[in-house]
Amino acid sequence: MKNSINSPASLIARPVVVTRTGVTDRSRSLTSMVACLLSFVAMAAPTELQVLKEELKAAAPPQHYPDAAEYKLFKALCTDLLCFKIVAVRSTSSGEEKVRLAVFSDNNHYIGSYAGLKTMPTRVVGSALRFPMAAGGDRIQFRRTGPPAEILINNETYSFQRSR
Repeated sequence: MKNSINSPASLIARPVVVTRTGVTDRSRSLTSMVACLLSFVAMAAPTELQVLKEELKAAAPPQHYPDAAEYKLFKALCTDLLCFKIVAVRSTSSGEEKVRLAVFSDNNHYIGSYAGLKTMPTRVVGSALRFPMAAGGDRIQFRRTGPPAEILINNETYSFQRSR
């Protein structure tokens, strides 16, 4: 049985030909093949945000996490004992923009959320999630054991709602 011109075996078996640019036909073909395989793997594997969105759909009421909302995954937030993942979900209801912060363990288990915030957080610094305000509560400082039961953001208090 003859190998086709573009089969992996024929790419390896072809003689090395150096072109004017100094790149071999074989290295171009192998580079193309590797790039193709990597793009296929990237398409097949769900992103971390997609995995967390699926966990939210399974664990929380659908109105809390609508498909049309904007989802933003922040880098891991770690205390001395534990790490957490935070997904901010911005949606509009009755013409009013609201932000819900979903909190996950480092193994993607949904722990709970803060609901009704009016401002999107901006970044993680150490064990705190920071907001753009200068006063009146500009961060959620996670404790060694997890998210605080109540937070003050922009002079408003919010409670953590644990998942059941």
